[in-house]
Amino acid sequence: MRAARVPSGTLYPMLARLRQQGLVESEWEPQHHDAGGRPPRKYYRLTGEGIRVVRLELAKARPPVRSARRGAVQPVPGSAR
Repeated sequence: MRAARVPSGTLYPMLARLRQQGLVESEWEPQHHDAGGRPPRKYYRLTGEGIRVVRLELAKARPPVRSARRGAVQPVPGSAR
C-alpha cells in the first residue's frame, strides 16, 4: 500500500477484481507458531496472462523510442513485435 500510495479500501478491491480476471493469483502464507500474534499475510503474484497484459499496457503508456537514424521508430521492449 505504501509503494502504490493507495489506501487498503482501494487496493484490495482492485486486487480482488484482478484475481477474478485471472491476472493475479493469491495464496496465504503458511501458519507459523512464531508469527508474533499477527494474522497471516496474503501474497499476490501476477499470472502469465497478467504479465502479458502489463507489458501491453506499459507499451501503450510509453511513447515509442526514436532511433537516431532519421527518426525511425523502434519497438518498445516487451511489445508484440
